[in-house]
Amino acid sequence: MFKLRLTLFLSLLFIGLMYPQTNSHANTVSHIVVAEDNVNIREGPSTSFTRITKVSKGQKFEVLEFKNDWYHIKLNSTQSGWIAGWLITTESTYPGAISLINGLEVRSGASPRSAVIATLVKDEKIMVKREVSGWYEIVSPNVTGWVYQNLLYSDTKVTNGIVEVYGSPSTRVPTSGSLINGTNITILKEINGWYYISSPSLDGWIYHSQLEVGSPISDSSEREEAMVLPTNLDVYSGASLRTSKIGTLSKDTKVIILSEINGWYEINSASINGWVYSGLLNTNIDVLGEFVNVYGAPSTRVDTIGNLTKGDNLILLSEINGWYKFYNSEYEGWVYYEHVKNGSPNPINGNSSKAIVLSDKLPYYSGASLRTTLLGYLDKDQPVSIIREINGWFEINVNQKIVWVYGGLLKSSITSSNKIVNVYGVPSTRAEVIYNLQNEVISVTKEINGWYYFTSSSKSGWVYSTYLNEGSPYPINLSGEKAIVLSNNVNVHSGASLRTSIINTLTKDDPVKIIQEINGWYQVVFNNNSNGWIYQKLLKTDSTVVGNYVDVYSSPTTRISPIGTLNKGTSIEIEKEINGWYYIKSSSINGWVYSKHITEGSPPPTMIPGVAISASPLKSGPGSEYSTIIHSLVKKPVYIKRQVGNWYLVSFENIEGWINIESVKVISKPNTSLLGKVIVLDAGHGGVDPGAIGVLLKMQEKALNLRTAQLLEEKLTEYGAIVVQTRTVDTYIELFERARISNSNNADAFISIHYNALGPVPTANGIETLYYNKSRDELLAKNLQSQLITYTGLRDRGVKYQDVSVLRNNQRPSALVELGFLSNPIEEATVVMNSYQENVTNAMVQGLLNYFNK
Repeated sequence: MFKLRLTLFLSLLFIGLMYPQTNSHANTVSHIVVAEDNVNIREGPSTSFTRITKVSKGQKFEVLEFKNDWYHIKLNSTQSGWIAGWLITTESTYPGAISLINGLEVRSGASPRSAVIATLVKDEKIMVKREVSGWYEIVSPNVTGWVYQNLLYSDTKVTNGIVEVYGSPSTRVPTSGSLINGTNITILKEINGWYYISSPSLDGWIYHSQLEVGSPISDSSEREEAMVLPTNLDVYSGASLRTSKIGTLSKDTKVIILSEINGWYEINSASINGWVYSGLLNTNIDVLGEFVNVYGAPSTRVDTIGNLTKGDNLILLSEINGWYKFYNSEYEGWVYYEHVKNGSPNPINGNSSKAIVLSDKLPYYSGASLRTTLLGYLDKDQPVSIIREINGWFEINVNQKIVWVYGGLLKSSITSSNKIVNVYGVPSTRAEVIYNLQNEVISVTKEINGWYYFTSSSKSGWVYSTYLNEGSPYPINLSGEKAIVLSNNVNVHSGASLRTSIINTLTKDDPVKIIQEINGWYQVVFNNNSNGWIYQKLLKTDSTVVGNYVDVYSSPTTRISPIGTLNKGTSIEIEKEINGWYYIKSSSINGWVYSKHITEGSPPPTMIPGVAISASPLKSGPGSEYSTIIHSLVKKPVYIKRQVGNWYLVSFENIEGWINIESVKVISKPNTSLLGKVIVLDAGHGGVDPGAIGVLLKMQEKALNLRTAQLLEEKLTEYGAIVVQTRTVDTYIELFERARISNSNNADAFISIHYNALGPVPTANGIETLYYNKSRDELLAKNLQSQLITYTGLRDRGVKYQDVSVLRNNQRPSALVELGFLSNPIEEATVVMNSYQENVTNAMVQGLLNYFNK
C-alpha cells in the first residue's frame, strides 16, 4: 500500500512539474513575435509533442492561450499550434483603460444576468479586448471578464491647440508646463473631469475638455476688462453651480477676466475673486457701424453731441437698458448698443418734400428735442417743406424759417392705388361720387377726420385716406333684409361714424331690418319705425341651406343625438345665436344648427369598427368628469361614431357612450373569432443569441424570427386581436421571462416563432409545431400546423411533444412553430422571400381563427 501511495504522489508531482497552472500575465498578451530562426511548432505545450511545422524569425502570430510557458498560436484560418515562450517576444495591441468608479463589477459575460467574478477599484488599469453594445471585454493580470461602461481609455493624445498642465486638479494653481498638439499621453487617474496624465515631457493634471479644444489663453497681456450687466451676479468657488457661492457682484462692477470655460468666467475684482456664469460685458470695444450718433443722455430724443465712425475705440463706464456710457479721446457720452454694431439710422433727407400740418397748434422747436426752445405753434393744414427726419423729428422750412416738429405732418404728394378710388364732392360716402382716381399723383391741401381734399392736374375733391391704398369698396345693396343683433349693448348711431351721436342701444338677438351698408356700417330699422346706424355685429336671418343633410339638435351641442335633418335648399329663419349655433325655424322643424353646417353640411356619423384594448370605463360625455355607464369594455367590440378631443363616441350593443381614444384600437376586419383575443408573439433568440445561421445566405434566425413576428402582429391587429410581443428589437430575453409575459397578460394564445437547423443533414426540410401540455396546447398546435402546410406546401413534419422552457413554464395555451430549415440551402432561400413570409403569417392567422372557432 505504501509503494502504491508513493508512486501516486510521484506521478502527481511529475504532472505538476510538467503542467503548472496557467500564468495570468498571458491574459494581456495579444500577439507574439518569433525571436529565432527555424523554430518548431508543436501539437501541444511540450517538446514531447509532435512537430507540425517551422516558423522563421520575425513572424507575428495571434495568441489563443498560454500554458506552461508555451503559447498556443493561430497559424492560419484552419490551423494552430504551440511555441515555446523562450523563443519569442510578446506584445499587446489591446488599448489601455482605467475604471471610472470604485467597485466596478466584472462579470463572466456581457449581460447583467452573468455572474460577478471580481470588482475593479477606481483608476485600476486594465486592457480592453473588444466592446459590444456598451459592454467591454477586459483583461488584466488579475482577471478576465466583462464590465458595462464606466471605463476611460487611457492612451490618447492632444488633438487641438496647447493644453496647460497643472500641479493639482484646479485652474487656480500655477501651471507646471504645457503640451502641444499631437503629444501622446497616458491617463493614470480621474477626479471630477480632471485627468492625471503622464507624457514624455511631464506629468500632471489637465482638464478633460481641453484635450480637444485646447486651454483658454490666460496670458496677462490677453486678459480682458469687463463690467457686470445684471443687478446682482453670483460668484462661485469653481466653474459649476455645484460649487459653493462665495459672494455677489453688483451692476457695473469692473472685473478682470482671467479665463473662460464653457460660458464660465474666472474673474478678479476689487472685492472678490472667483467664477461667474455669463453676465459680463467687455469694457473695451470698437465701433462696428459706419456712423454712430453720440447723445448727452441715454435717449434718441435728446440732441446728439457728436458722431463716431467705424473702428473708433470706446471705454465703457456703465450700461442702462442697452445704452452704454463711454469715453474716448474725443467724447464722453451715450451710444445705443445696436447702433455700435449696425450704425445709427440714416437721417431721411426730405429736402423739397412738401407736407401739411395734421393737428391744430403743432408746437415747433429750435432742435430735435423737447428740451430745446419752444418757438411757436403751427396751424392745421399749414403747408411746410420737410428737410430731414431723425427719430420721429422733422426739420422743416416754414415761412423761410428752419424749425423742428415731432410728428404731426402729412406729406402732400400721394400716388393713388391702381384700384378705383371714388372722389366725392364733400367728405362723406353718402354724397355723390363725382369721378374716380386710378394710379394718379395728387397733392393734398387739407384733412378732416381721415378725408383728404386734393388737387391734381385735372381734378379736385375729397377722398377717404384708406381708399387711396386699398381702393373704394363696391356699394352693397342689402335693402329689406332681416337680421338679428349678435351681441349685447350695441350702440345705434345717428350716422355711419363713431363720431356721430348715440341714439339707442340694442341687445343680443334683437330683430332689425337692413336698409343699406357703407364701409361696414349698416343703416337699420328697429323697434318697427326707428332707424339708425350700427357698425357690423349683425346676422342676416333669412337664409337657405346650402349643405347636404344638416343635423338639427334640441340644444346647441353635437354631444346629443340630432332631432332631425334639413335638406339642401330648405329655407330657414334664424331667431337667435349662441357661440356659432343658430336657433332656426323651418317649414318642417325648429331647433339648433351649427352655422358652418348650413353651408358645408353636417359631418356624416362614422361607424368605424374597433375593439376596447384596456379597462377604461364608458362615460356619459367626452371627459373623465362624466358619469360612468359601463366600468370596462376591455376586449369588447365597439363602433366609433365621432371624436371630440381625446374621446370617441362609441356604440356597444345599442348603448352609446364616450371612451378615451387610447383605449380603443381601430380594426379593418371585425366580427371574427380573433376580436379581443390577447395573442403573445415570441420572436425566438435575439441579442447575443443569433440562433441558427443559414448555410447559403448566412441569415441569422433571430432576425428572421422578429421579421415574421412583426408581420404577424400587423395582420392580427386588423382582426381586433390584442397583440403583445416578447421583444420588438434585437435583444435577448430570458426563456422564463418570455413565459412570464404570456402568463401575466393572461394570453389567449402564445406562439413562439423559430426556424429550424440540423447541421450534419443539409437535406432536412419541412415545418413542425411543438407543444408541451397535451390537454391545453395540442389543439392550438394542430390548427397552426395544418394551415402552415396548406399555405406553404412544405413537408409536414407533424405536431410533436417537446419539453422546452417557454412551453413548460407557460400556463396559457402555447405552441412553438419551426417554420423551415436554415441548414437546408434550398429552404433557406425560400423562407426569406416576402411571398413565403406572407404565406406563413396568413397561415398562422387562419390557424388562430380556426382554433378560436372551436
